[in-house]
Amino acid sequence: MTLGTRITALRRERGLSQEALGELVGVSRQAVSKWESDSALPDVNNCVALSRAFGITLAQLLELEEETAPSRELTQEQLEMAETIAKKYLESLPRPKGWRQQRKWPWVLAAAVVLAVALGAAWWGHQLDQTVSRMDGQMANIQNTVGDTVEEQVNAALEQVTSLVEFFDYSVVKVDLAENSVTFDLAVQLRQRTADTPVILAARSAGETVSVQAEDQGGDTFAAQITCPLSDTIDFSLTFQMDGENRTQTIGQAIQMAQDYSLQPVVKELDTSYEGKKLDGDHFPAGTVVPLEYNITFYNTNRMVTPEDAHVRAWLGVFVNDQLDHWVDDIQSLSMEHSDEFYLSSFWSTEVDLSGLSLKKGDIIQLGLRVRDGSGRTRTQVIWMGYVKEDDGSLIGGVVKEDKPYAPVEEAWQKLRDGT
Repeated sequence: MTLGTRITALRRERGLSQEALGELVGVSRQAVSKWESDSALPDVNNCVALSRAFGITLAQLLELEEETAPSRELTQEQLEMAETIAKKYLESLPRPKGWRQQRKWPWVLAAAVVLAVALGAAWWGHQLDQTVSRMDGQMANIQNTVGDTVEEQVNAALEQVTSLVEFFDYSVVKVDLAENSVTFDLAVQLRQRTADTPVILAARSAGETVSVQAEDQGGDTFAAQITCPLSDTIDFSLTFQMDGENRTQTIGQAIQMAQDYSLQPVVKELDTSYEGKKLDGDHFPAGTVVPLEYNITFYNTNRMVTPEDAHVRAWLGVFVNDQLDHWVDDIQSLSMEHSDEFYLSSFWSTEVDLSGLSLKKGDIIQLGLRVRDGSGRTRTQVIWMGYVKEDDGSLIGGVVKEDKPYAPVEEAWQKLRDGT
Protein backbone atom coordinates (compact mmCIF):
# COMPACT_ATOMS: atom_id res chain seq x y z
CA MET A 1 0.00 0.00 0.00
CA THR A 2 1.41 3.39 -0.99
CA LEU A 3 1.38 6.37 1.35
CA GLY A 4 -1.37 8.00 -0.72
CA THR A 5 -3.57 4.91 -0.43
CA ARG A 6 -2.87 4.82 3.31
CA ILE A 7 -3.93 8.47 3.75
CA THR A 8 -7.13 7.81 1.78
CA ALA A 9 -8.03 4.78 3.91
CA LEU A 10 -7.38 6.59 7.21
CA ARG A 11 -9.37 9.64 6.12
CA ARG A 12 -12.37 7.52 5.14
CA GLU A 13 -12.18 5.51 8.37
CA ARG A 14 -12.56 8.74 10.32
CA GLY A 15 -15.33 10.10 8.11
CA LEU A 16 -13.33 13.10 6.92
CA SER A 17 -13.57 14.82 3.57
CA GLN A 18 -10.41 15.94 1.79
CA GLU A 19 -11.30 19.54 2.65
CA ALA A 20 -11.81 18.72 6.35
CA LEU A 21 -8.50 16.84 6.51
CA GLY A 22 -6.78 19.76 4.80
CA GLU A 23 -8.09 22.14 7.46
CA LEU A 24 -6.76 19.89 10.24
CA VAL A 25 -3.34 19.67 8.63
CA GLY A 26 -3.21 23.28 7.43
CA VAL A 27 -3.15 22.65 3.67
CA SER A 28 -5.61 22.93 0.78
CA ARG A 29 -7.95 20.23 -0.43
CA GLN A 30 -5.92 20.06 -3.64
CA ALA A 31 -2.79 19.21 -1.66
CA VAL A 32 -4.59 16.33 0.07
CA SER A 33 -5.84 15.12 -3.31
CA LYS A 34 -2.30 15.10 -4.71
CA TRP A 35 -1.04 13.14 -1.68
CA GLU A 36 -3.76 10.54 -2.05
CA SER A 37 -3.07 10.09 -5.77
CA ASP A 38 0.69 9.78 -5.06
CA SER A 39 1.39 12.64 -7.48
CA ALA A 40 2.95 14.63 -4.63
CA LEU A 41 4.65 13.68 -1.36
CA PRO A 42 3.90 15.35 2.00
CA ASP A 43 6.96 16.78 3.69
CA VAL A 44 8.07 15.85 7.21
CA ASN A 45 5.99 18.53 8.95
CA ASN A 46 2.87 17.55 7.03
CA CYS A 47 3.43 13.88 7.87
CA VAL A 48 3.60 14.76 11.56
CA ALA A 49 0.42 16.84 11.22
CA LEU A 50 -1.32 13.96 9.42
CA SER A 51 -0.42 11.49 12.16
CA ARG A 52 -1.89 13.86 14.77
CA ALA A 53 -5.05 14.42 12.72
CA PHE A 54 -5.58 10.66 12.50
CA GLY A 55 -4.61 10.08 16.15
CA ILE A 56 -1.83 7.63 15.31
CA THR A 57 1.97 7.64 15.51
CA LEU A 58 4.17 8.62 12.61
CA ALA A 59 5.40 5.03 12.39
CA GLN A 60 1.80 3.81 12.06
CA LEU A 61 1.10 6.36 9.33
CA LEU A 62 4.11 5.17 7.37
CA GLU A 63 3.37 1.51 8.24
CA LEU A 64 6.88 1.03 9.59
CA GLU A 65 8.10 -1.63 11.97
CA GLU A 66 8.59 -0.25 15.46
CA GLU A 67 12.32 -0.55 15.29
CA THR A 68 12.49 1.48 12.06
CA ALA A 69 10.46 4.39 13.43
CA PRO A 70 12.54 7.48 14.23
CA SER A 71 13.60 7.29 17.85
CA ARG A 72 12.58 10.03 20.27
CA GLU A 73 15.55 9.17 22.49
CA LEU A 74 19.11 10.37 22.05
CA THR A 75 21.61 7.89 20.68
CA GLN A 76 24.47 6.68 22.90
CA GLU A 77 26.82 9.08 21.11
CA GLN A 78 24.47 12.01 21.74
CA LEU A 79 24.05 11.02 25.42
CA GLU A 80 27.83 10.92 25.85
CA MET A 81 28.06 14.38 24.25
CA ALA A 82 25.45 15.76 26.67
CA GLU A 83 27.22 14.13 29.64
CA THR A 84 30.54 15.70 28.59
CA ILE A 85 28.92 19.14 28.33
CA ALA A 86 27.34 18.80 31.77
CA LYS A 87 30.64 17.62 33.31
CA LYS A 88 32.53 20.59 31.86
CA TYR A 89 29.82 22.90 33.16
CA LEU A 90 30.09 21.57 36.72
CA GLU A 91 33.88 21.71 36.62
CA SER A 92 33.73 25.32 35.49
CA LEU A 93 31.80 26.43 38.59
CA PRO A 94 34.26 27.90 41.16
CA ARG A 95 34.00 26.79 44.79
CA PRO A 96 34.49 29.32 47.59
CA LYS A 97 38.05 29.15 48.85
CA GLY A 98 38.44 27.79 52.38
CA TRP A 99 34.86 26.46 52.40
CA ARG A 100 35.87 23.68 54.85
CA GLN A 101 37.86 25.92 57.14
CA GLN A 102 36.55 27.52 60.32
CA ARG A 103 36.28 31.25 60.41
CA LYS A 104 39.48 32.62 61.94
CA TRP A 105 39.44 36.19 60.72
CA PRO A 106 38.68 39.07 63.11
CA TRP A 107 35.55 41.10 62.74
CA VAL A 108 37.70 44.06 61.76
CA LEU A 109 38.18 42.39 58.35
CA ALA A 110 34.46 42.02 57.76
CA ALA A 111 34.36 44.93 55.34
CA ALA A 112 37.23 43.44 53.32
CA VAL A 113 35.47 40.07 53.25
CA VAL A 114 32.25 41.68 52.05
CA LEU A 115 34.15 43.49 49.29
CA ALA A 116 35.98 40.32 48.25
CA VAL A 117 32.73 38.37 48.18
CA ALA A 118 31.14 41.04 46.02
CA LEU A 119 34.04 40.99 43.58
CA GLY A 120 34.08 37.18 43.57
CA ALA A 121 30.34 37.06 42.94
CA ALA A 122 30.71 39.43 40.01
CA TRP A 123 33.52 37.32 38.54
CA TRP A 124 31.57 34.12 39.19
CA GLY A 125 28.49 35.59 37.50
CA HIS A 126 30.53 36.54 34.44
CA GLN A 127 32.05 33.07 34.26
CA LEU A 128 28.59 31.53 34.66
CA ASP A 129 27.22 33.63 31.80
CA GLN A 130 30.04 32.46 29.55
CA THR A 131 29.55 28.83 30.60
CA VAL A 132 25.79 29.01 29.99
CA SER A 133 26.40 30.58 26.58
CA ARG A 134 28.77 27.75 25.67
CA MET A 135 26.24 25.22 26.89
CA ASP A 136 23.47 26.86 24.86
CA GLY A 137 25.58 26.55 21.72
CA GLN A 138 26.53 22.95 22.43
CA MET A 139 22.96 21.97 23.27
CA ALA A 140 21.79 23.68 20.07
CA ASN A 141 24.27 21.50 18.18
CA ILE A 142 22.82 18.42 19.89
CA GLN A 143 19.28 19.48 18.95
CA ASN A 144 20.32 20.12 15.36
CA THR A 145 22.05 16.74 15.19
CA VAL A 146 18.97 14.98 16.57
CA GLY A 147 16.63 16.97 14.31
CA ASP A 148 18.68 16.26 11.19
CA THR A 149 18.89 12.57 12.04
CA VAL A 150 15.14 12.28 12.59
CA GLU A 151 14.40 14.15 9.36
CA GLU A 152 16.77 11.90 7.39
CA GLN A 153 15.10 8.83 8.87
CA VAL A 154 11.62 10.13 8.06
CA ASN A 155 12.59 11.08 4.49
CA ALA A 156 14.17 7.68 3.95
CA ALA A 157 11.05 6.02 5.32
CA LEU A 158 8.82 8.14 3.08
CA GLU A 159 10.86 7.20 0.03
CA GLN A 160 10.73 3.55 1.00
CA VAL A 161 6.95 3.39 1.39
CA THR A 162 6.08 5.59 -1.62
CA SER A 163 8.52 4.25 -4.22
CA LEU A 164 7.04 2.04 -6.90
CA VAL A 165 10.40 0.39 -7.52
CA GLU A 166 12.32 -2.19 -5.51
CA PHE A 167 15.32 -2.29 -7.85
CA PHE A 168 16.51 -0.57 -11.05
CA ASP A 169 19.66 -0.93 -13.16
CA TYR A 170 20.88 -0.05 -16.64
CA SER A 171 23.85 -0.88 -18.84
CA VAL A 172 25.14 0.61 -22.09
CA VAL A 173 24.80 -1.82 -24.99
CA LYS A 174 25.88 0.35 -27.93
CA VAL A 175 26.99 3.89 -28.73
CA ASP A 176 26.45 4.98 -32.35
CA LEU A 177 28.49 8.14 -32.90
CA ALA A 178 27.32 8.57 -36.49
CA GLU A 179 23.67 8.54 -35.37
CA ASN A 180 24.49 10.26 -32.06
CA SER A 181 22.50 7.61 -30.20
CA VAL A 182 22.98 5.24 -27.28
CA THR A 183 21.28 1.91 -26.55
CA PHE A 184 20.59 0.74 -23.00
CA ASP A 185 19.47 -2.49 -21.38
CA LEU A 186 17.04 -1.60 -18.56
CA ALA A 187 15.92 -3.86 -15.70
CA VAL A 188 13.39 -2.94 -13.01
CA GLN A 189 11.68 -4.81 -10.16
CA LEU A 190 8.35 -3.38 -8.94
CA ARG A 191 6.99 -3.41 -5.41
CA GLN A 192 3.43 -4.00 -6.57
CA ARG A 193 1.18 -3.50 -9.58
CA THR A 194 -2.18 -4.47 -10.98
CA ALA A 195 -1.88 -7.85 -12.69
CA ASP A 196 -1.88 -8.10 -16.50
CA THR A 197 -1.24 -4.39 -17.06
CA PRO A 198 1.66 -3.30 -19.30
CA VAL A 199 4.80 -1.78 -17.82
CA ILE A 200 6.23 1.04 -19.94
CA LEU A 201 9.88 2.08 -19.60
CA ALA A 202 10.99 5.40 -21.07
CA ALA A 203 14.17 7.42 -21.61
CA ARG A 204 14.11 11.19 -22.00
CA SER A 205 17.13 12.73 -23.71
CA ALA A 206 17.76 15.99 -25.60
CA GLY A 207 14.07 16.94 -25.29
CA GLU A 208 12.89 13.65 -26.80
CA THR A 209 11.11 10.81 -24.95
CA VAL A 210 11.42 7.23 -26.21
CA SER A 211 9.09 4.62 -24.65
CA VAL A 212 8.96 0.82 -24.96
CA GLN A 213 6.83 -1.87 -23.34
CA ALA A 214 8.94 -3.95 -20.97
CA GLU A 215 8.96 -7.74 -21.03
CA ASP A 216 7.84 -9.61 -17.92
CA GLN A 217 10.76 -11.61 -16.52
CA GLY A 218 8.74 -13.05 -13.63
CA GLY A 219 8.75 -12.06 -9.96
CA ASP A 220 7.59 -8.50 -10.77
CA THR A 221 10.84 -7.99 -12.73
CA PHE A 222 10.73 -6.38 -16.17
CA ALA A 223 13.37 -5.71 -18.81
CA ALA A 224 13.61 -3.66 -22.00
CA GLN A 225 16.14 -2.38 -24.50
CA ILE A 226 15.81 1.25 -25.50
CA THR A 227 17.66 3.54 -27.93
CA CYS A 228 17.63 7.31 -27.44
CA PRO A 229 19.68 10.38 -28.44
CA LEU A 230 23.13 10.62 -26.89
CA SER A 231 23.17 13.59 -24.48
CA ASP A 232 24.73 14.52 -21.15
CA THR A 233 21.57 13.88 -19.07
CA ILE A 234 19.26 10.94 -19.77
CA ASP A 235 16.32 10.32 -17.40
CA PHE A 236 14.65 6.91 -17.06
CA SER A 237 11.04 6.48 -15.93
CA LEU A 238 8.35 3.81 -15.76
CA THR A 239 4.57 3.89 -16.10
CA PHE A 240 2.03 1.20 -15.19
CA GLN A 241 -1.47 0.85 -13.80
CA MET A 242 -2.26 0.27 -10.13
CA ASP A 243 -5.76 0.31 -8.67
CA GLY A 244 -7.11 1.55 -11.99
CA GLU A 245 -4.80 4.57 -12.18
CA ASN A 246 -1.66 5.20 -14.20
CA ARG A 247 1.41 5.60 -11.98
CA THR A 248 4.61 7.21 -13.29
CA GLN A 249 7.93 7.53 -11.50
CA THR A 250 11.45 8.65 -12.45
CA ILE A 251 13.66 5.69 -11.61
CA GLY A 252 17.20 6.63 -12.64
CA GLN A 253 19.54 8.87 -14.59
CA ALA A 254 22.62 8.53 -16.79
CA ILE A 255 24.90 11.58 -16.76
CA GLN A 256 27.81 12.89 -18.87
CA MET A 257 27.12 10.37 -21.61
CA ALA A 258 27.71 12.80 -24.51
CA GLN A 259 30.76 14.25 -22.80
CA ASP A 260 32.31 10.82 -22.34
CA TYR A 261 32.03 10.06 -26.06
CA SER A 262 32.79 13.54 -27.41
CA LEU A 263 35.88 14.86 -29.16
CA GLN A 264 37.94 16.00 -26.19
CA PRO A 265 40.97 18.04 -27.25
CA VAL A 266 43.98 18.92 -25.13
CA VAL A 267 46.49 21.46 -26.50
CA LYS A 268 49.79 22.57 -25.00
CA GLU A 269 52.75 24.68 -26.05
CA LEU A 270 56.18 23.09 -26.08
CA ASP A 271 58.02 26.41 -26.13
CA THR A 272 57.27 30.16 -25.85
CA SER A 273 60.52 31.51 -27.32
CA TYR A 274 58.46 33.37 -29.95
CA GLU A 275 57.38 35.91 -27.32
CA GLY A 276 59.18 39.23 -27.56
CA LYS A 277 60.13 38.76 -31.22
CA LYS A 278 59.64 42.12 -33.01
CA LEU A 279 58.51 43.03 -36.49
CA ASP A 280 61.29 43.77 -38.93
CA GLY A 281 59.38 45.79 -41.48
CA ASP A 282 56.25 43.70 -42.01
CA HIS A 283 57.66 40.28 -40.97
CA PHE A 284 58.89 38.58 -37.86
CA PRO A 285 62.48 37.29 -38.00
CA ALA A 286 63.23 33.75 -39.14
CA GLY A 287 62.75 31.15 -36.41
CA THR A 288 59.56 32.73 -35.02
CA VAL A 289 57.65 29.47 -34.58
CA VAL A 290 54.89 28.17 -32.29
CA PRO A 291 55.48 24.50 -31.34
CA LEU A 292 52.25 22.73 -30.30
CA GLU A 293 51.00 19.30 -29.24
CA TYR A 294 47.35 18.36 -29.74
CA ASN A 295 45.68 15.28 -28.36
CA ILE A 296 42.08 14.09 -28.94
CA THR A 297 40.78 11.41 -26.59
CA PHE A 298 37.72 9.16 -26.87
CA TYR A 299 36.61 7.37 -23.73
CA ASN A 300 36.04 3.79 -24.73
CA THR A 301 34.15 2.10 -21.89
CA ASN A 302 33.27 -1.48 -22.85
CA ARG A 303 34.91 -0.85 -26.26
CA MET A 304 31.93 1.19 -27.49
CA VAL A 305 34.08 3.33 -29.81
CA THR A 306 35.91 1.58 -32.66
CA PRO A 307 39.32 2.69 -33.94
CA GLU A 308 37.59 3.56 -37.23
CA ASP A 309 35.17 5.93 -35.46
CA ALA A 310 38.01 7.49 -33.50
CA HIS A 311 40.29 7.99 -36.53
CA VAL A 312 40.67 11.75 -36.88
CA ARG A 313 41.50 14.06 -39.76
CA ALA A 314 42.52 17.61 -38.95
CA TRP A 315 43.05 20.90 -40.75
CA LEU A 316 45.02 23.68 -39.07
CA GLY A 317 44.79 27.17 -40.54
CA VAL A 318 46.81 30.30 -39.79
CA PHE A 319 44.48 33.31 -39.65
CA VAL A 320 45.35 37.01 -39.50
CA ASN A 321 42.46 39.14 -38.26
CA ASP A 322 40.07 36.22 -38.91
CA GLN A 323 41.22 35.85 -42.55
CA LEU A 324 42.95 32.63 -43.66
CA ASP A 325 46.59 33.12 -44.62
CA HIS A 326 47.49 29.46 -45.24
CA TRP A 327 46.88 25.89 -44.12
CA VAL A 328 49.50 23.88 -42.24
CA ASP A 329 49.87 20.86 -44.51
CA ASP A 330 51.49 18.26 -42.28
CA ILE A 331 48.59 17.39 -39.95
CA GLN A 332 45.68 16.49 -42.25
CA SER A 333 45.68 12.84 -41.19
CA LEU A 334 46.06 11.77 -37.57
CA SER A 335 46.85 8.17 -36.69
CA MET A 336 45.77 6.28 -33.56
CA GLU A 337 48.47 6.72 -30.94
CA HIS A 338 46.97 4.50 -28.23
CA SER A 339 44.12 2.00 -28.01
CA ASP A 340 42.88 -0.08 -25.10
CA GLU A 341 39.69 -0.92 -23.23
CA PHE A 342 39.35 2.52 -21.69
CA TYR A 343 40.22 5.10 -24.33
CA LEU A 344 41.36 5.80 -27.87
CA SER A 345 43.62 8.73 -28.61
CA SER A 346 44.78 10.66 -31.69
CA PHE A 347 47.93 12.74 -31.36
CA TRP A 348 49.99 15.17 -33.37
CA SER A 349 52.64 17.83 -32.90
CA THR A 350 53.69 20.61 -35.23
CA GLU A 351 55.66 23.83 -35.44
CA VAL A 352 53.76 26.73 -36.98
CA ASP A 353 56.14 29.21 -38.66
CA LEU A 354 54.98 32.81 -38.23
CA SER A 355 57.98 34.45 -39.95
CA GLY A 356 56.37 34.21 -43.39
CA LEU A 357 53.28 36.23 -42.42
CA SER A 358 52.86 39.76 -43.69
CA LEU A 359 51.87 41.72 -40.58
CA LYS A 360 51.53 45.15 -39.07
CA LYS A 361 51.22 46.47 -35.53
CA GLY A 362 47.89 45.60 -33.90
CA ASP A 363 47.27 42.47 -35.99
CA ILE A 364 45.80 39.37 -34.32
CA ILE A 365 47.13 35.94 -35.30
CA GLN A 366 44.93 32.88 -34.65
CA LEU A 367 45.57 29.19 -35.21
CA GLY A 368 42.19 27.66 -36.06
CA LEU A 369 41.65 23.91 -36.02
CA ARG A 370 39.01 21.75 -37.68
CA VAL A 371 38.81 18.05 -36.75
CA ARG A 372 36.59 15.29 -38.12
CA ASP A 373 36.29 11.77 -36.68
CA GLY A 374 35.45 8.54 -38.47
CA SER A 375 31.74 8.84 -37.71
CA GLY A 376 31.49 12.24 -39.43
CA ARG A 377 31.39 14.46 -36.35
CA THR A 378 33.30 17.75 -36.64
CA ARG A 379 34.68 20.37 -34.31
CA THR A 380 36.23 23.78 -34.94
CA GLN A 381 38.04 26.04 -32.50
CA VAL A 382 40.91 28.46 -31.97
CA ILE A 383 43.80 26.71 -30.23
CA TRP A 384 46.37 29.54 -30.12
CA MET A 385 46.21 33.30 -30.45
CA GLY A 386 48.94 35.95 -30.72
CA TYR A 387 48.95 39.75 -30.83
CA VAL A 388 51.38 42.19 -32.43
CA LYS A 389 51.75 44.99 -29.89
CA GLU A 390 50.95 48.50 -31.03
CA ASP A 391 53.88 50.19 -29.26
CA ASP A 392 56.94 48.24 -30.32
CA GLY A 393 55.65 45.55 -32.72
CA SER A 394 56.61 42.69 -30.40
CA LEU A 395 54.68 39.41 -30.27
CA ILE A 396 52.80 38.00 -27.32
CA GLY A 397 50.54 34.93 -27.40
CA GLY A 398 49.44 31.68 -25.86
CA VAL A 399 47.15 28.64 -25.99
CA VAL A 400 43.43 29.48 -25.99
CA LYS A 401 41.35 27.61 -23.41
CA GLU A 402 37.91 28.64 -24.71
CA ASP A 403 35.92 25.69 -26.06
CA LYS A 404 33.70 27.27 -28.71
CA PRO A 405 33.34 27.06 -32.52
CA TYR A 406 35.47 29.28 -34.76
CA ALA A 407 33.44 30.10 -37.88
CA PRO A 408 36.34 31.32 -40.10
CA VAL A 409 37.85 27.81 -40.00
CA GLU A 410 34.66 26.21 -41.33
CA GLU A 411 34.28 28.87 -44.03
CA ALA A 412 37.88 28.45 -45.15
CA TRP A 413 37.58 24.66 -45.15
CA GLN A 414 34.43 24.86 -47.29
CA LYS A 415 36.31 26.94 -49.86
CA LEU A 416 39.16 24.42 -49.71
CA ARG A 417 36.77 21.56 -50.39
CA ASP A 418 35.05 23.44 -53.20
CA GLY A 419 38.42 24.31 -54.74
CA THR A 420 37.77 28.05 -54.59
